Amino acid sequence: MSICTKCGADMAQGVKFCTSCGAAQSSNVDDGPDLQSAENAPSRLEPTASQTFQQAHSQPGGAQQQTPAQTPPPPPPAANNQQPAPQAAVNTVIGTFGWLGILILFSIPIVGFVLCILWAFGGGNLNRRNFARACLILSVIAIALSIVFAVLIWPLAMGYIKSSAEPYMKQIEEIKKAAGSLPRPPRN
Repeated sequence: MSICTKCGADMAQGVKFCTSCGAAQSSNVDDGPDLQSAENAPSRLEPTASQTFQQAHSQPGGAQQQTPAQTPPPPPPAANNQQPAPQAAVNTVIGTFGWLGILILFSIPIVGFVLCILWAFGGGNLNRRNFARACLILSVIAIALSIVFAVLIWPLAMGYIKSSAEPYMKQIEEIKKAAGSLPRPPRN
């Protein structure tokens, strides 16, 4: 946890502005219990006199360069407390009728498949994207099982049907032979 340099409020680690007072926070703020007010505390962005002297005399020509620690912080957010727009479309919860609409769209043969691919690999709502990915995975599993059924089980089933129907086929052939020997009625 960090502590605001202006009001002393607790903040999450790595935030740039205080959530209580809106003061800009520098990235090198210590996490210690230093609760000095902004008026009494020395600015952490200003170098000390010895640092300024060392920088001035260590560079050729005595020219000073501005270091990243000396850059001014970004301005605080607007006074009307407007937060940056969150990614609402990505994190919104899909309601019951939204899911019903998605399921109806997925049930349309070609449209559902195209939408499933677009939603699974495109951006947008995380819930819808994960649902589309799950539908694609289930489709791949169903296709794989269909192929296994067609390759392995279908010939076995056809062999069983043929062997169980063989006695009946013999009876049908006998009936056809018997019917062929009967005289046919005259045609008018």
